[in-house]
Amino acid sequence: MTVTPRFISSNANTTGISFGAVTIGATDWNLPPQYLRIAHQSNNTNWAIRILTNNKAARPTLAGKVLDAKVVADPNDDILGYGGMYGSTPLDPNNRVPIAWQAYKDPVVGGPAAPMDAQVGGTFNSPWAFIADASDCPDTSTNCRSATPDKIDKTIEFLRVAQGDASNAFLKLHPDDGNRNSDGDVALYVTGRFKGVPADSYTTSIILELYHF
Repeated sequence: MTVTPRFISSNANTTGISFGAVTIGATDWNLPPQYLRIAHQSNNTNWAIRILTNNKAARPTLAGKVLDAKVVADPNDDILGYGGMYGSTPLDPNNRVPIAWQAYKDPVVGGPAAPMDAQVGGTFNSPWAFIADASDCPDTSTNCRSATPDKIDKTIEFLRVAQGDASNAFLKLHPDDGNRNSDGDVALYVTGRFKGVPADSYTTSIILELYHF
């Protein structure tokens, strides 16, 4: 598997994803000018590609929080987490920008539209899925389900970008556009929710893993 950042406008390769300067309050969710091209191939019986951050391991004292936008989308499916981009005061759980993703078989010309809260997380086939943290979902064998659904419940649906077997590959349902074939190549878009966060510089590392189960 290889992951290459590309500009949405030109499909030219670049070195990372940057939201640039964001005007707080102008748009709740913002899209950066880049997306991720994921080229993959696996001859294993069952495989998947998952997306996550590893914020808590990098910052052990990081304060977790309920992802506000997810509570808005589905108050019955709150996830306490460490995902998202964190600012210069990571001990403050409000100094965090939740991030979410969509995956397509082919790049979207001009990029997808920025979502509203109700379009992010909350349901199996929601248009956008939150990026969870490795500390919320440490074990691929358990699919990140838990006996405490108020803490970790449907997180598996926010993790898997694509999955398949030795002869088939298909996308998960974010968005539910009816196209299940990932064809060895996935265009993955991210968005960040800047509503209500203090002015700061926010950063994280997004991890994509190809694993067998």
